[in-house]
Amino acid sequence: MVIMNVKELIERLKEQDEELKVILSSDAGGNNYSPLSDLAFGNYEPDSTYNGEFTPEGYNETYVEDEEEYLQTNAVVLYPTI
Repeated sequence: MVIMNVKELIERLKEQDEELKVILSSDAGGNNYSPLSDLAFGNYEPDSTYNGEFTPEGYNETYVEDEEEYLQTNAVVLYPTI
């Protein structure tokens, strides 16, 4: 699974007009779109290559589930307009 990081995102956006509106796609197929309204920092734990759990900032813990160890990773979440 490849997850883009902030450095890569900035690199791709830095040549663009800073006044461009940010619109989020609901999925890779581009089936629905919503304007970006907010963001949050915290930890992300992938459940699969396309889905996972987000925990707000302040948590970064390792735990054991089904004898496999998972580590939550620091992340930024972008929220669409509701």
